[in-house]
Amino acid sequence: MKTLGFIRSAKHTGRSVNDNPEFRFVVDALAEDGTFFETTVTEVIPRAQLSMCAAGAPLSIRYDPADRSHAIGDDNPDADVLNERIARYQCRRHPDELTYEQRMELNRNSVVKKALLESLRLTGKEEAGDWEAKVTVRITDNEAGDTVMNRTLYLNDKMLKLMVPGKYIGISVVPGKEDVFGIVTDIAAKVVPGKSGA
Repeated sequence: MKTLGFIRSAKHTGRSVNDNPEFRFVVDALAEDGTFFETTVTEVIPRAQLSMCAAGAPLSIRYDPADRSHAIGDDNPDADVLNERIARYQCRRHPDELTYEQRMELNRNSVVKKALLESLRLTGKEEAGDWEAKVTVRITDNEAGDTVMNRTLYLNDKMLKLMVPGKYIGISVVPGKEDVFGIVTDIAAKVVPGKSGA
């Protein structure tokens, strides 16, 4: 089965192929139900891609459901499967945020737009290591005028550093349903060929 994992640790095995080092990764992989399981992946990594193998980096993998202890890298990830796994994981992590159906509609039908981040206010609530924030964004469309949208969502420390009021950010929104939007994350750009948002 195809899924998405996050590198917990990487160790050089001592082997190389065509001067490219082989690494054994310990990976936290997303199961079908949105939980994580630990697996190991041994792969030869081109030297040019070594910087993408840090702890926490996403990794597309394939595993045997009967024995999830070992997996292999996936050079042809399935965007639909990865988006579905990420949506289930996000629903488990933050059950009071968007529903699974809302997340999947964003994945399937949204367009990515630039929006002005007008305000971001932390509520003081923390859940699963992420901070709850009230966010207001503004999209300017010459034909329709300005659209202002508000949403409460959870942000990790990395996203908080990137979201500076007065700056433009990428958001995903379903046309005609501007009451729900997602923040475009770097996971979408690095791993999933389609769209993904928080």
